[in-house]
Amino acid sequence: MSGSGAARRLWLRYEPYHAVTYFTPESKAAAKELGCARHWTGYFGMRAAPLGAAPPEVVAATFYSFHPDMVARAVPTAWRDAAPADFLAARLRGVDGALRRLLDPAPTDLDGGRAALDLGDLATSGHLAEAADLAWAAAEAAPVAGRPLAAANRALGRPREAHLALWQATAVLRESRGDGHVAALVAADLDPCEALVLFAADRALDPTRLRLARGWSAREWAEAEERLAERGLLEHEPAETEPVTGYARPAAEPAEREQERERGTGEQEGEAGSREQGTGEQEGEAESRERGTGSGGDPNRLGGRADPAEPAWQVDSAGRATPAEPAGHPEPAWQVDRTGRATPADRPASPPPPTPERQVVLTTAGIALREQVERVTDAVAERPWRVLGVAGTTRLSDLLTPLALTIGARNEVMRDNPMAIDPVRDLPG
Repeated sequence: MSGSGAARRLWLRYEPYHAVTYFTPESKAAAKELGCARHWTGYFGMRAAPLGAAPPEVVAATFYSFHPDMVARAVPTAWRDAAPADFLAARLRGVDGALRRLLDPAPTDLDGGRAALDLGDLATSGHLAEAADLAWAAAEAAPVAGRPLAAANRALGRPREAHLALWQATAVLRESRGDGHVAALVAADLDPCEALVLFAADRALDPTRLRLARGWSAREWAEAEERLAERGLLEHEPAETEPVTGYARPAAEPAEREQERERGTGEQEGEAGSREQGTGEQEGEAESRERGTGSGGDPNRLGGRADPAEPAWQVDSAGRATPAEPAGHPEPAWQVDRTGRATPADRPASPPPPTPERQVVLTTAGIALREQVERVTDAVAERPWRVLGVAGTTRLSDLLTPLALTIGARNEVMRDNPMAIDPVRDLPG
């Protein structure tokens, strides 16, 4: 298994073990004990703590995909709440509590009929100790040059307890892989928002949910789509008559697209509400920035001052233009009827039809670039597994698989995530 593909196979197995760091009730409780009032303050504090009290600009650059404003709202607050050393201790406490609950040998209703693991005391478990030894050998071989998060995590050293030693090794391995992924994105000339747009299109993820989870506004997301379209990496098409979840790939051939349009697939799609849960903070941050991008006072654009003889216009939350009540104006308030005509407010009116949505579709070039990014990410993460060798890599994979499946089934918080990571679906039972 140390040949081509080992990096991805092992990542799918150690990522669920590491993810308890941020996405469990225990980790959130540990952050609250430090005084973190918001989830993202705890997340950024715990993940950035190995770097020391880094400023938000450094954290945003290192984490890459998060909007700098989202980071800036959390990181200064995090270091005021607690020192980086306190965050490091808190995340270990959270990890310890989460792993003890998730790996408890008592079966649960979440196990899907799978036999519960009996690892004994996690701190001295033979299964976990063997996995930790192998994972640390891989972590010590992981490249850290040009990979700040990997280097910072490896410098923390190895905890004594078996389950925590394995966790710390997975932190080094996943951050080394993540740092390499950032390098692949930079080499592909994809800025953070563009990288997310392309990823969502490739994986058919809900773009609104992913956008909000990383703090980007709808305007910024749309502008990233336009930049990618100008590079020939994606296309916009009219929405399907039936609602679609996320994006789609691959793009249809021109003749097929013409046939689709002739069959009426250009009909308007109703607006779909966001299904994101727990991202109210990101949504507020992203949309508050968007509201700050007005028309610059141009009276001929929506949001600008209208002629005094006409009603002033405003844009509602759905993006529709409606006349507003002019202060101190003798004319009545206005509204827009179903046909788009302005009528006095005392007449019944129906909302105008929704603006057609556009579906994002990867082009052949877009698919190729996404495959290149994933291929490079895997290639620059292979060294630990070459050093560990076929036997060691295969053995570690065998030890991690039941852990990943158990945690994946029991970690309800992580199961519903915007990146669509699901070890129960992706790993053999």
